[in-house]
Amino acid sequence: GAAAGSPASTKVGMVPTVDFSAFAADEGVVIGAQPTLEQLHTAEEIGASCREHGFVLLVNLGLTKGACARAFHACHSLFALPEAEKLSQLPRVQPETNSGYAPFRSAAVNKTRAADLVETFNVLPPARAPDFTGCPPGFEEALCAFWGTVDGLIDRYAIALALAAGLPPRYFVSRMLKRDQCVMKIN
Repeated sequence: GAAAGSPASTKVGMVPTVDFSAFAADEGVVIGAQPTLEQLHTAEEIGASCREHGFVLLVNLGLTKGACARAFHACHSLFALPEAEKLSQLPRVQPETNSGYAPFRSAAVNKTRAADLVETFNVLPPARAPDFTGCPPGFEEALCAFWGTVDGLIDRYAIALALAAGLPPRYFVSRMLKRDQCVMKIN
């Protein structure tokens, strides 16, 4: 269940929020055993949210404040680089890999509207050899370390989705081993 003092699954405005702590723990289906009652309940909540809204906001993922702080600090140092340096030194986003730097106002999610007021840097998982050319010192190390932490969460979320869909627990995990559909979008 939820840790003491942690929020229970709720709706924030219209965004469904689900407490993921049952899957953050090394127990039950995460370690190959039968799912715990808490894991089944969490998977049910995730499934209902995905069916009704198409997405879900997860809380209590098991990320430490230190890991998040190091990643945020590294990202801040990247976006604090002078504009001219980012434009000339960082690898530009590539459609083939969906990785690299996209300058401010260079892309539009909705092609019928003006360009988005955002700059982004998309990072591939370390196993896919992301390009950190031009990034500030420590950025590569911090983001690869954060990817290492997030990588385990990808599998845990895939297990929760499989349970929600009534599939074998490792159904999606076994199909995502290359992480070829994964990218960390930083903005």
